[in-house]
Amino acid sequence: MLSSRSSPLFALAVCTSFALRVNCADRRHDLHRLAIATFNARFLFDGVAPEGEASFPWKQDPSAARRHVREIAAILRPLDADLVHISEVEDLDTLKRLALEIGDSTYRSYLISGRDQFTRQNVGLLTRIDPDLPLTRTDEWSASPRGGERQGVPKNYAARVTVGSLRLTFIGAHLLAFPEDPERWPRREGQAEALRRFAVEEGTRLGRLVIILGDLNDLDPDWPDASGRRTQSDVLRILREVDRSGPDDDLWNPMSTLRQEQRFTSFVDRSNNGRDDGLDERSLTDHILLSQALATAVTNVEVFSGYDPITGPSDHFPLKVTLDLAQLRLFIRGDVNGDLRIDTEDAVQILHGLFAGDALDCQDAADANDDGRVDLSDAVRVLQQTNRGDAGLPPPGPRLPGGDPSEDVLGCPS
Repeated sequence: MLSSRSSPLFALAVCTSFALRVNCADRRHDLHRLAIATFNARFLFDGVAPEGEASFPWKQDPSAARRHVREIAAILRPLDADLVHISEVEDLDTLKRLALEIGDSTYRSYLISGRDQFTRQNVGLLTRIDPDLPLTRTDEWSASPRGGERQGVPKNYAARVTVGSLRLTFIGAHLLAFPEDPERWPRREGQAEALRRFAVEEGTRLGRLVIILGDLNDLDPDWPDASGRRTQSDVLRILREVDRSGPDDDLWNPMSTLRQEQRFTSFVDRSNNGRDDGLDERSLTDHILLSQALATAVTNVEVFSGYDPITGPSDHFPLKVTLDLAQLRLFIRGDVNGDLRIDTEDAVQILHGLFAGDALDCQDAADANDDGRVDLSDAVRVLQQTNRGDAGLPPPGPRLPGGDPSEDVLGCPS
């Protein structure tokens, strides 16, 4: 896989606030909440050449471009999201200008330049939680699993973000346009395949939970949008699979929790009359696909549609997903010390907990055989797994953390 990283590297400082020790790179107002949003800001440019080959009303008009940035900021301000993916932004300077217009000093701007020379659009990230490393991107080309020409993804990034004990990888992208054109389906499926492989490398194989978000320019084949339309394209199915070797890293679409009439993020003038004719001209093309391990924490899914998509600043609407992190009890069975490995040290820690009175922070992880209690048999099971390569431990794990599929009295901290 070919990839590149933005620069320069930066250090993450740690600070103390009264008795609570927090990471200075995490500026969320509520540390128990994580709100994620995606929005196509429609040519968020500065009005100064070069601005690509596409046409838009504020092209080479700095005053009108600044007004557009202010209008987009007015839409984003009430979202109060902790991480916001932005599609169709020109560059990092324009993204920083947007953050200033929002007027929230907790936002930082991140962008790694893409390869779209025709429109000169990029994708970027406004976030209250600084990435662990500079953003990276993939330049890999892939074909659809159904065949066809190989495709690249000019506009994409990966951001590794640690939220408390959660190790997340955000894959942001803007895929090929015209979702209802069947000739574009295999090309966009090729892009999805490239992103899927990127998510495996930047997420699953590193033990990180994956979130894919952005203007994916395709409908969900399983959940009809507000107009009743689905797609025969496999773009979202490809992305939701991530690593095909197992289902533990599969993704889930939170829009499935909404009523059909609420499932839209963009406007399509299907009647070609220049008017908004209601739900039949609403489409679901922007998505936030979450690791299924996070599904139980989702408390709200909302589309902000309080403006005219024809006369307003964008023909897309922001999508926001809110998670209550206090509801998560994620662990890897057998990984008692939380170092993302299952080895003899975990068996030793179980023994110390049983016979030396040491605290076991996550009893679910120590319950290696999943019988609902922690005893000597769990240490033996871990040693068998480590030394003899016996059959794997019960889920969750070993690659990724998850919730306990069994009902018992044991617990694990959020």
